[in-house]
Amino acid sequence: MIDVRDVLDSLDLAVGRAHGVLPYEHLQQLAEQAHRLRIRHGFVGEALVVALAGGTGSGKSSIVNALVGDVVVPTGIVRPTTRHATAIVGGGSDADLGPLFEMVGVEHRIVRSGVEGTVLIDLPDFDSTAESHRHVVESVVPRVDAVVWVLDPE
Repeated sequence: MIDVRDVLDSLDLAVGRAHGVLPYEHLQQLAEQAHRLRIRHGFVGEALVVALAGGTGSGKSSIVNALVGDVVVPTGIVRPTTRHATAIVGGGSDADLGPLFEMVGVEHRIVRSGVEGTVLIDLPDFDSTAESHRHVVESVVPRVDAVVWVLDPE
C-alpha cells in the first residue's frame, strides 16, 4: 500500500524541481495543498470528513438527519435554514478531532453515536442571499475529504 507521506514527499520534490517551469502561483498552490495534507494526515484519530453542499432548500440537512437516524440539524420551509457549518461527529472522536475542526473552520459540533469514523458537515447554501453563507462553503469545501453536492430535482 502507498504511504501518504511518500506521496507528499514526491509532491514536495516535484514542486522543488518545477521552479522556473510552472508559474509561481501554481507552485504556491501545490505547496499549500501539500502542507494542508500533511497537517490532515497528522491528526490523532481517523475519520472521513464529508461535507454536504448545495443550493437553498436542496435537502442537505434532511439528508444529514436521515444518515444519522435522528433530527440533529433543523430543517424548515424558511430559506435559508442552515446559517453556519455544523459537524456531526461520533462520541469517541470529538476530543481527538479538535484540531481538524479548527483547520476546516467548523465551530458548531453535535456529538452523536452511530457516525463513528465519519464526520458529516452540514453546510449553508452556497447560493444564499446571505453572502456570508457562500464564504463558509468556499472556506470549508477545499479542506474536507469528500463533498457531496446535493441537487434539488426541480
